[in-house]
Order: sequence, then C-alpha cells, then structure tokens
Amino acid sequence: MKTDEKVLTELLKNAKATYISGESLAKTSGVSRNSIWKAIEKLKKNGYPITSSRSKGYKLEPGYDILSKGTIKGDVTILSTLPSTNDYIKHMDYSDSTQIVIADEQTKGKGRLGRYFFSPKGTGIYMSYSFKPKFTPDDTMLITCGVANVVHDSIKTISGKDTQLKWVNDIFLNGKKICGILTEGEFNLETNLFDRIIIGIGINCFPSEVPDDLKDIIGFLSETAEVDYTRNDLIADIIKGLDNLFIGKNPLDRASIISNYRKNCFVVGKIVTLNTFNSEPSQVEILDIGERCELIVKYLDGKKEGLTENIISGEIIL
Repeated sequence: MKTDEKVLTELLKNAKATYISGESLAKTSGVSRNSIWKAIEKLKKNGYPITSSRSKGYKLEPGYDILSKGTIKGDVTILSTLPSTNDYIKHMDYSDSTQIVIADEQTKGKGRLGRYFFSPKGTGIYMSYSFKPKFTPDDTMLITCGVANVVHDSIKTISGKDTQLKWVNDIFLNGKKICGILTEGEFNLETNLFDRIIIGIGINCFPSEVPDDLKDIIGFLSETAEVDYTRNDLIADIIKGLDNLFIGKNPLDRASIISNYRKNCFVVGKIVTLNTFNSEPSQVEILDIGERCELIVKYLDGKKEGLTENIISGEIIL
C-alpha cells in the first residue's frame, strides 16, 4: 500500500475524532515525517478535505465522499468514468481470486433485461464483483438473492436504514428503488461449470438530478450527502459480505439465503402483474418464495386462472 493510502486509512479510522499527529502517522505508516507531509499534500490535491494544525496534526473533515482504496480491501480497481463496470471486468484477465471494479460514474450502466441503470457521477455506488465459483450451476438461482441479502444487511449496518427486497434483484426504501443487481456468468461448455460469475451492484446513495421519466421510480439511500458514513464504508462492508457468502463455498448455504430473503422480501401476499416473457402478462397473487428462490404464485386471470405455479424467471410489476 502506498504511503498516501496508508495515511488515508489512518485518517479514516480517526474521522470522528479530532486530530492525529504527524508523528503518530509516521510511526503507524513506517515512514518519515517528511513522507507524511508529502502524502497529506497529495491527498489534498486529490480532493480530500484535510485540515492541518502545527500543534495538533491532521484531521479529515466531515462531508467528504471520494472513492478510495484506503478502506476497501482486495483486488480493487477504481476509475472515474466507465460505460459499464460489468463490461469492463469482462475484459480483465481471469483470476482465481476476487476482482472488483468500481466507477464514480457509468455512462451506459446496465440493468436487468438490457435496461439502462441511471449512474450519475459522485452520488452512487457502481461496482462489479467477479469470482470463480466452486459451486455448481444448480445453485445459480440463489446468487442474486444472496447478493440482495448482503446489500440489505450492509445498508442496515452502515447507514441504519432498513430496506426491503423486491423479487428478484431490486432493493427498495420508502416505496422507491434505490438499488439494482445484475448477475452475469461466463459458462464453460466443456466442464459444465462457470469460469466466473460477475455481479453488478448499483446503489443510489445521495440525491442527484433524475430524468423526468424516472422521478417516480428512483429513490436515494439518503436525502442529503451530509451523513456520517461514506460510499467507501458501504462498499467495504458489501465486499466483506460477498466474500463470506461465496468464497470457498460448495454448495452455497441455501437454507440461510432463502430464510433471510423471505424475511426481507416485501412482495409475498401482494397482487402484482407477472411477466414471464413467453405469454401475456397476468395478474397473480404471490404466495411465497420457494426453496430455489423462485416465486410461488396463484393466477387470478387468463387461461391459468386459479392455478398455482413456481416462477423461476421473469419480472413483477407492482
């Protein structure tokens, strides 16, 4: 880790305190006081609001939110602007360890079913997490649900906000979507296994100008940027949760994933429009979430009226 990253890590640890001395930073980072001064100047140049005091040391002021590796562990690539983090990671060399790409902005953010994911600069989390799974394709239906659980729990831990899950890949707060999850895989036909799985996560963290056609749909984790956490904090917790969920697991912990997903999913018991893309949309009542994270529905109209069915793909419209 570079000296400026070490210094930033220490400043972040003490963000809610007052000042930390240059001597203490030098000792912790294993470098000279002069190196600390150069690192501080570099961080200031990169936009970090650091206050310096000859008698007290250095302090990272509240209200900053600049993406940084300082608090994020692992093989992380952070870029200012990308068309899509999922597309970018697909062109990276394969790795047996996890790979993470984060962008401050996406110009062609991807949602499920080829839709566009609104990704304005500096206000959201746009990240992709790639790994080589040990579990078989039989477990793939659980992936998105497991990721949704992780993001839900991280948001609760870091921000204190209690979100809800909408089958299969959306996270809602106060009736509006604040997060979408896109899971893609690269499958090896010779082995019948995945070479890697790529998980895209987009979270609307702080307010931004929203296109008119999305104003009734999109919400934000916070209605102000003045919060006591950063996007880095949330990203780091999500990565830790994904590592715990996926790495070295064969098979996945199905019972735990389903139990948590059911607990946090708000659509059970609701009457919605179901679109499975191979027939006309239907009105259904959602009876439950099944053991493969599928929807169990009862049809309320059309040719299947009165029938119960397990739905493993499609979308619901509230």
